[in-house]
Amino acid sequence: MDVVNYFENPLLRFSHYNCRYSAIDPEDAVQETFIRLHRTLKKGECQITNAKTWLFTTLRNFLIDESRKIKHRKAYRENQINADLDTTTKEADVLEGMIKEEAEQKAIYHLNQLEDLEKQIIQLKAIQNFKLREIAEMMDLSIGRVSYLMNKGLKTIANKLNDDGIV
Repeated sequence: MDVVNYFENPLLRFSHYNCRYSAIDPEDAVQETFIRLHRTLKKGECQITNAKTWLFTTLRNFLIDESRKIKHRKAYRENQINADLDTTTKEADVLEGMIKEEAEQKAIYHLNQLEDLEKQIIQLKAIQNFKLREIAEMMDLSIGRVSYLMNKGLKTIANKLNDDGIV
């Protein structure tokens, strides 16, 4: 016990100084050092010739080991978080793709329910990228009539998609 009383304060000062930027508890580190001293003396593993040197070296090595463990745990946690985020992002992308595909299928279904003239105008404009003037010439209609029929059809589709909960 004399060793503990004699070296406890110097070891605590050393530990506090070396743990000031760390998550390691200085008192726990000193306690672990004395536990290791007790185990070493009990087992008779080695002959301790200089207690001060042995205690400070053991404490220093313990602090280094704990710092490394903390860094590895932190890096592992960050990797786990990144992996979880990647998985979540991939799942969200797949879900978003499924939702878009379902919306497209319902839009095509509702497009096919329109009157033939509205359906043809929307297909020419939206799918084949014709201009209203070109569509009007092809269908022998005025630009205003083509515009009206297209907007009427799109509004009908939008209302039906809204009823389906898509838009």
